[in-house]
Amino acid sequence: MYLFSRRARLSGVKIRESIAWATNVTERVSQTTGMQLRLWNQTFSPAVGTLVWSTFVPDLATLEAANDKLMVDDAYNDLVERGNEFVIRVHRRHARHGRSRPT
Repeated sequence: MYLFSRRARLSGVKIRESIAWATNVTERVSQTTGMQLRLWNQTFSPAVGTLVWSTFVPDLATLEAANDKLMVDDAYNDLVERGNEFVIRVHRRHARHGRSRPT
């Protein structure tokens, strides 16, 4: 059994729209893949505004099959592109070293 998760940090702009967007992503992934995806939001911590999507999968093949379904789903990809207006993009080189810097 594997726990798969992805995080995104909201920019703080258009909070209601960004939460609605995150909820739509969750619903779309669950609908497309058949997996039970959960959305978590940090509230009382230094990480306020951080969203976490997570799910359990029995094996890596299941995760890979789900990803294959999402990559060809236009509605999912439209949601991912729309997310650019709500989340802070972090340059990976800095994220690896514990520092985040918007790009």
